[in-house]
Amino acid sequence: RLGTVHARMTFWMFLGSGPMSLVGVQTAEWLESRYGDGLESASAKVIGAALILGGLGFLAKTFLRRGVQPDDSPFLLQNRDRIAAFALGVTGGFIVGLTSVGSGTFFALVMLLVFPLTAAKIVGTDIFHAAALLWVAGIAHLINGNVDLGAMAWLLLGSIPGILIGSQMTVKVPERSLRVALATVLFASGVRLVETPGYDIWVPLILA
Repeated sequence: RLGTVHARMTFWMFLGSGPMSLVGVQTAEWLESRYGDGLESASAKVIGAALILGGLGFLAKTFLRRGVQPDDSPFLLQNRDRIAAFALGVTGGFIVGLTSVGSGTFFALVMLLVFPLTAAKIVGTDIFHAAALLWVAGIAHLINGNVDLGAMAWLLLGSIPGILIGSQMTVKVPERSLRVALATVLFASGVRLVETPGYDIWVPLILA
């Protein structure tokens, strides 16, 4: 409704992420039965390290203003953009299905670095795509008995109002401030996934 969703980019990402999320879920089931939970934890740490480096790199890019720059004019996808969006969907969808992390942080990071979209459109497109993707991966996990419905209900109770409030803020916050906020969230997410010593203290301090 706010006009911050790039629908065609969402389509090309979902074309890759939907099927690959199912592959990721089944791979996670197989790895857990074979190796236990240790491998998933290791995968999360690798993704966390990538988010830390990506968040720092994006923060620097916000102020140095080199490479792809945000533009509020209509972004018409070229063939290379479609290929990049599809490849992002394939990679990110598999990661989401495999580890349950990256639905927002991973996709947002790559879109911020690759496509000339404003931060508000990155957020809107990322959330719209995640909504479609997580239905697919979520139902697969539900079938495999990996969903705590009680915890999910409590999460929805807080997250739905949060989304409605936050989405209104994205179109009002200055572009640079929003990009700095996104870089900070990416960095904090990485610190949590890596489980840096004292992360339970560091993450709230970073986000503050």
